[in-house]
Amino acid sequence: MTYLLAIVYAIFEHQVRDQVRFGIVQIAGDLVLLSGIVLITGGAASPFIILYFLIIIGAGILFYRAGSMIAAGASAVLFGVAGAAPFLPRVAAFIDPSGATLAMGRAAVGYRHLLAVFSFFLVAFLASHLAESLRRVGEELTQASASLAGLERRSEHILQSIASGLVTIDLSGTITYCNRAAERIAKLDAADAVGRPFSEVFKLPGLLEPWRDPRSSTGEPRRLEGSIAGRGGEVLLGMTFSPLHDDCGGQAGVICAFQDLTRIHQMEQQVRRSDRLAAIGELAAGMAHEIRNPLASLSGSITMLREEVHLDGMGRELMSIVTSEISRLEALISDFLGYASPREPHAIRTDLGALARETATLLRQAHQGPWRVEVSEQGEQPVLALVDPHLVRQVFWNLSRNAIEAMPAGGLLEVVVSNAADAAMVEFVDHGSGIPAEAMPKIFTPFFSTKEGGTGLGLAIVFKIVEAHLGRIDIDSAPGRGTTVRVAFPARQTEARVAVTLEGAA
Repeated sequence: MTYLLAIVYAIFEHQVRDQVRFGIVQIAGDLVLLSGIVLITGGAASPFIILYFLIIIGAGILFYRAGSMIAAGASAVLFGVAGAAPFLPRVAAFIDPSGATLAMGRAAVGYRHLLAVFSFFLVAFLASHLAESLRRVGEELTQASASLAGLERRSEHILQSIASGLVTIDLSGTITYCNRAAERIAKLDAADAVGRPFSEVFKLPGLLEPWRDPRSSTGEPRRLEGSIAGRGGEVLLGMTFSPLHDDCGGQAGVICAFQDLTRIHQMEQQVRRSDRLAAIGELAAGMAHEIRNPLASLSGSITMLREEVHLDGMGRELMSIVTSEISRLEALISDFLGYASPREPHAIRTDLGALARETATLLRQAHQGPWRVEVSEQGEQPVLALVDPHLVRQVFWNLSRNAIEAMPAGGLLEVVVSNAADAAMVEFVDHGSGIPAEAMPKIFTPFFSTKEGGTGLGLAIVFKIVEAHLGRIDIDSAPGRGTTVRVAFPARQTEARVAVTLEGAA
């Protein structure tokens, strides 16, 4: 019967919604069943009295102190009934025909009942005390687990919210953690990076391995410049390696925090270039003025000699060469003075799309060739910017002329005008021969040119004008795949500068 009830309880346990009532019914049923067994196995002398203790302990585990005390009281009552029932003649005839209980006497039965009641409540007290202690420990453990889980989530949120890339590396050089900023900067997925060797994802100079360096355990951070493996040197990373300690204070690996320094490095190069060119420009501007005066005298003298002296064919040809070279020197000096001493921009609200179309028309008229120019505007609204239209027209002209000269066999020059988030963008895309990688760092340097017969001042003047408008210019080029020049005029900075200029003019 007991096994049958256990099977029934197991079947209905997962189907009953009110587990509390189910537990009460189960304990009550167990007490009634046990009391019946005690009754038919000798009453007060039954060897199954010990099973009451198990039911009381179970009630204490399920319902704590109140449950164990109620179970103890119910056990005392039911055991008293089972122990006193054999003294009834009709009951004794069925369960105790030999009269064993009557032979014990009422005093002995009462003594056993009193001893059992004391034992029931003692076990109930101890079981409830242990159950309450277990419950408090469980609650404290639950709170500690929740607090630890919250701390882990907070720590993970902090690590994921850091703007710097962060990876951890074990002592074998394997990546064990990668935060969201590292994914964004290195353009990788954390699931793919974790478990891979650090040297397969990032590249350090000289194949250094900071996790094997004895100095990494001293606590002093080590700063290096690295890059992303497989992407050349297009992204410059500033890396800081610090020791990662375990629970015992030993070194478990290193932490690598890094940032993308590419833009900062480019800005530093631009600042150095600007400082260097400013110093050269001041010196050369004075020399250009000094050269220009005798050059003008020389040009006037040559002109007078051509009119007064009768020369043969060879003499006239030589005189023409001298005159054209003087004109070329004059143009070169004028360009250089325009670069060295540019005028302050007088900005007005200008439609860059219209300015680009005007430049394209002038370019078609001035340079006939097997190429074509297409101007496209992105978006429905015109692309407006506060710029000096005369200076920006010179920028468009120089960049367009460079593009078509890079396509001597013909091709397409695309001029794309668009509105970005905080700037007006103009892109010049050609499909010419491209610029060699070794020439890129010097592309805006005065007198540096990749074209035969070029003065090397065109892009230098373009850079100067864009810089004067507080804009930026970027070049993406490679031999064999053409060149893309992006010019951006930031609207907010330009508006602030124009406001200052207008206030000063007023």
